[in-house]
Amino acid sequence: TSRQQIKRWRNRYDGTVQSLLPKSRRPKSHPNQHTQEEIEMVMRKYRKFGYEGLAEVYVKARKEGYSRTYDSMCRIIRKMKGNAKEKPKKLYKRKKKVEQAKYPGERVHKF
Repeated sequence: TSRQQIKRWRNRYDGTVQSLLPKSRRPKSHPNQHTQEEIEMVMRKYRKFGYEGLAEVYVKARKEGYSRTYDSMCRIIRKMKGNAKEKPKKLYKRKKKVEQAKYPGERVHKF
Protein backbone atom coordinates (compact mmCIF):
# COMPACT_ATOMS: atom_id res chain seq x y z
CA THR A 1 0.00 0.00 0.00
CA SER A 2 1.12 3.50 -0.71
CA ARG A 3 1.43 6.45 1.62
CA GLN A 4 -1.43 8.17 -0.24
CA GLN A 5 -3.76 5.20 0.30
CA ILE A 6 -3.01 5.13 4.03
CA LYS A 7 -3.73 8.87 4.20
CA ARG A 8 -7.06 8.29 2.41
CA TRP A 9 -7.99 5.53 4.86
CA ARG A 10 -7.11 7.73 7.85
CA ASN A 11 -9.29 10.55 6.50
CA ARG A 12 -12.17 8.16 5.86
CA TYR A 13 -11.94 6.28 9.18
CA ASP A 14 -14.63 7.27 11.70
CA GLY A 15 -14.12 4.58 14.33
CA THR A 16 -15.85 1.69 12.53
CA VAL A 17 -14.48 -0.89 10.13
CA GLN A 18 -17.48 -0.24 7.82
CA SER A 19 -16.16 3.24 7.01
CA LEU A 20 -13.07 1.72 5.36
CA LEU A 21 -15.05 -0.49 2.97
CA PRO A 22 -15.14 0.73 -0.65
CA LYS A 23 -18.26 2.69 -1.52
CA SER A 24 -20.25 2.66 -4.74
CA ARG A 25 -19.10 5.20 -7.32
CA ARG A 26 -21.98 4.84 -9.72
CA PRO A 27 -24.02 7.96 -10.48
CA LYS A 28 -27.14 8.26 -8.34
CA SER A 29 -28.94 10.62 -10.72
CA HIS A 30 -29.02 11.58 -14.40
CA PRO A 31 -28.82 15.38 -14.44
CA ASN A 32 -28.56 15.68 -18.23
CA GLN A 33 -31.37 13.32 -19.23
CA HIS A 34 -34.23 14.46 -21.46
CA THR A 35 -37.15 16.05 -19.65
CA GLN A 36 -40.65 14.69 -20.19
CA GLU A 37 -41.63 17.89 -22.04
CA GLU A 38 -38.71 17.44 -24.47
CA ILE A 39 -39.63 13.82 -25.13
CA GLU A 40 -43.29 14.69 -25.76
CA MET A 41 -42.31 17.57 -28.07
CA VAL A 42 -39.93 15.39 -30.11
CA MET A 43 -42.53 12.63 -30.46
CA ARG A 44 -45.17 15.18 -31.49
CA LYS A 45 -42.82 16.52 -34.19
CA TYR A 46 -41.95 12.96 -35.26
CA ARG A 47 -45.62 12.04 -35.70
CA LYS A 48 -46.24 15.20 -37.71
CA PHE A 49 -43.05 15.41 -39.83
CA GLY A 50 -41.62 11.88 -39.59
CA TYR A 51 -42.47 11.09 -43.20
CA GLU A 52 -40.05 13.86 -44.31
CA GLY A 53 -37.14 12.30 -42.44
CA LEU A 54 -35.44 12.67 -39.07
CA ALA A 55 -33.41 15.69 -40.18
CA GLU A 56 -36.63 17.61 -40.80
CA VAL A 57 -37.98 16.51 -37.42
CA TYR A 58 -34.77 17.82 -35.82
CA VAL A 59 -35.02 21.19 -37.61
CA LYS A 60 -38.65 21.66 -36.52
CA ALA A 61 -37.81 20.66 -32.94
CA ARG A 62 -34.87 23.09 -32.83
CA LYS A 63 -37.16 25.91 -33.94
CA GLU A 64 -39.46 25.11 -31.02
CA GLY A 65 -36.59 25.24 -28.51
CA TYR A 66 -35.05 21.74 -28.48
CA SER A 67 -31.37 22.09 -27.51
CA ARG A 68 -30.03 18.51 -27.65
CA THR A 69 -28.01 16.89 -30.43
CA TYR A 70 -29.38 15.10 -33.47
CA ASP A 71 -28.11 11.74 -32.18
CA SER A 72 -29.87 12.24 -28.83
CA MET A 73 -33.12 12.95 -30.63
CA CYS A 74 -32.73 9.81 -32.77
CA ARG A 75 -32.02 7.73 -29.66
CA ILE A 76 -35.18 9.03 -27.96
CA ILE A 77 -37.29 8.28 -31.05
CA ARG A 78 -35.90 4.73 -31.29
CA LYS A 79 -36.56 4.18 -27.58
CA MET A 80 -40.12 5.48 -27.76
CA LYS A 81 -40.92 3.46 -30.91
CA GLY A 82 -39.79 0.34 -29.05
CA ASN A 83 -42.22 1.11 -26.24
CA ALA A 84 -45.18 1.45 -28.62
CA LYS A 85 -47.62 -1.44 -28.53
CA GLU A 86 -47.73 -3.46 -31.72
CA LYS A 87 -51.14 -3.86 -33.28
CA PRO A 88 -52.17 -7.50 -33.64
CA LYS A 89 -52.24 -8.65 -37.25
CA LYS A 90 -55.68 -9.22 -38.71
CA LEU A 91 -56.37 -12.75 -39.76
CA TYR A 92 -58.44 -12.90 -42.92
CA LYS A 93 -60.68 -15.86 -43.59
CA ARG A 94 -60.88 -17.24 -47.07
CA LYS A 95 -64.26 -16.34 -48.56
CA LYS A 96 -64.09 -18.72 -51.51
CA LYS A 97 -65.70 -22.01 -50.59
CA VAL A 98 -63.74 -25.01 -51.85
CA GLU A 99 -65.83 -28.08 -52.54
CA GLN A 100 -64.50 -31.37 -51.33
CA ALA A 101 -63.59 -33.88 -54.06
CA LYS A 102 -65.74 -37.00 -53.91
CA TYR A 103 -63.21 -39.33 -55.59
CA PRO A 104 -59.48 -39.07 -56.44
CA GLY A 105 -58.77 -37.24 -59.72
CA GLU A 106 -62.16 -35.51 -59.88
CA ARG A 107 -60.71 -31.97 -59.94
CA VAL A 108 -57.77 -32.67 -62.31
CA HIS A 109 -58.24 -31.06 -65.76
CA LYS A 110 -56.65 -32.17 -69.02
CA PHE A 111 -55.33 -29.65 -71.55
